[in-house]
Amino acid sequence: MTLNDIEQMYNEYTGMYQTGGLNKDEYLNLLRGLEVEKAVSMNAEEMQKKEQLNEIINAAINVVSAVA
Repeated sequence: MTLNDIEQMYNEYTGMYQTGGLNKDEYLNLLRGLEVEKAVSMNAEEMQKKEQLNEIINAAINVVSAVA
């Protein structure tokens, strides 16, 4: 899976959650399933994108987890 694939999936999941297509638990499970660390980075630019994407996903998990 490439970083672009993971980013696209994150965007799809987030859109579905925001429109009510996914509940909180479904969204969290999907986000946790995005394995950014397993994406292979070939250069410094991809490594930076990988780190940013991982931060975005973790932030979303933390925010949604905190919501009652």
